[in-house]
Formats: sequence, C-alpha cells, structure tokens
Amino acid sequence: YLSDDLEKIKYLLLRKNEISSSLEDERQEIWERLCDGAYFPVIRGDLLGIVKSVGRIADAATLSCETFSYLQPEIPIKIKNQLATIVRLVFFLFRPIHENVLYYLRGDDVLKVIRENVAAFLVKRAEVKVLTGNLKNQIYSSDLDHWQKSHLNDCMQSISTISSQAVETNDQIQLIMVKIVS
Repeated sequence: YLSDDLEKIKYLLLRKNEISSSLEDERQEIWERLCDGAYFPVIRGDLLGIVKSVGRIADAATLSCETFSYLQPEIPIKIKNQLATIVRLVFFLFRPIHENVLYYLRGDDVLKVIRENVAAFLVKRAEVKVLTGNLKNQIYSSDLDHWQKSHLNDCMQSISTISSQAVETNDQIQLIMVKIVS
C-alpha cells in the first residue's frame, strides 16, 4: 500500500489469502500430530504455544493489510516514509524469532543463540516503540483533518499489533528457554 502500486496490492491481497488458508491447514495438522503423542506433554505444549503465537503474528499481519486496503488513507509523503521504516523494522523482528524456533526444534546450542536473538529482538522492538510514538505525535499534531488522523492512527496501530504479537512469541520462547535451563 505504501508503494502506491494498486495492481500489486490486489495481487498481494489474493496471495495473502491463499497463504493464510495454507497456514490454517498446517496449524491443524500440527495440532493433530501433537495430540497423537503420548510422551513429552510439556514439550508438546511448548510447541503448540509457539505455533499459536506465530499464528497470531500472521493474523495481525493480515489485519494490518486489510486495515490499509479498506481505509485507504491518504498518507503524506513524510508520514509514508516513516510508516515504511516502521514496517521494515517490524518485519525485521521476525528474523530472531524465526531463528529461535529453528534452533529450538533442531536442538542446536539453543541457549546461546536464543539469548543473542532475544537481545537483538528487544533492541529492535524498542526502536519500533520509539518510532511509533514519535509518528503518532507527529500525526496528531499535524494539520490533517480529524478523519485522516484517525485513519492513519488505525493503520499505525495495526502495524503495532504485529509487533505486539511478535513480543508475545518472543516471550513464549524465553519461557521455553527458562524451562530448558531449569
């Protein structure tokens, strides 16, 4: 949406729906496989928690896409550039989460890598919070009309929700790390 390529937006929304349906099928399959096992109930519960948490990130991203496409706010270029920066940072948050999940599943040197990734995640999350707060102040102190401010805030909040869900997933991973250490 921030690139103003309406044809690409339509294509990506259709693609997002296909991926979302596929993810739902995968979540269901994971759930069924976890229910079939008789051993390691704590580990299965941890895995299900991660799957659900990652699913909520995908759901928040879907909601953000829909918010932009339905509201179709007019975004001044300065605000558009800042929103694009926030979006890039929010999606950068996924890298350490992705690596943590993979390291946990592979059983590699889990603690060392997860600690490093949690630290990297927290630094990026702090950047997102600062930029989001600054942009919100800029939007509401601008001379834009009330509805435009409200729509921009709704769009920005939808991006923040993705970040919040990523924090929840990161917390889930930290909880698993504490269990491993115990």
